[in-house]
Amino acid sequence: MIENKQIQSILEEIETINLDTLREAFINEKDPTRQELLNALYTYALDEKQKKVISQNEFVI
Repeated sequence: MIENKQIQSILEEIETINLDTLREAFINEKDPTRQELLNALYTYALDEKQKKVISQNEFVI
């Protein structure tokens, strides 16, 4: 079983990957299972980047 530290390490690594790279990998993937995984990783990374932007004091809606 993967430990929480390993999962956290994986998620931190995903946050550093360029979003365009993840999106292109998702678009070009032929295997539906891998495509779902890449889509989930892309969505997670995008969500984390958005949280960082929104939390900035300069961010105004």
